[in-house]
Amino acid sequence: MSSLRQASPGSARIIGTKGVIDIPPRFHHPASATITVHGQEPEVIDAPPSGTGYSHELIEVTERIKGGHTESEVMPSPTL
Repeated sequence: MSSLRQASPGSARIIGTKGVIDIPPRFHHPASATITVHGQEPEVIDAPPSGTGYSHELIEVTERIKGGHTESEVMPSPTL
């Protein structure tokens, strides 16, 4: 389920062939995620976010510019 116009729980679930990843509300800025591989106990991954939004993107751009790069190795420009 996805909507930009209706209220939702704010969580996310990614379902794959080997298990699921659950991301609690605010899925776009989580502090943790739970990975459950079928047949195994769930594993909680704690990764407190830095900043309050797009900090990781700003850090990447700043580091690339400081290093004289014209694009990111993490997210390079698409080849046209």
